[in-house]
Amino acid sequence: MDCLQVFRALVEEFSGPNGFGLIIEECRTLAMSLGEVQFSFVRRSVNFTAHSVVRAASSMLGPHEWNFVPSLWLLNSL
Repeated sequence: MDCLQVFRALVEEFSGPNGFGLIIEECRTLAMSLGEVQFSFVRRSVNFTAHSVVRAASSMLGPHEWNFVPSLWLLNSL
């Protein structure tokens, strides 16, 4: 089972009598009770880059701006 299969089950109205189907149904019920919820699938490579940006930003003192050329650590994570 991978994350893409879970995502597809959540958005494609999957249902099944097994434990997986029951968990998917419970997640959908919870999402509907919260109001406007959207499920999105993000590939691991993109998620890794987002994680790298957050980690680097938390270690920087003060605001930073990249006008045209991103930092080398960001280019290396793409």
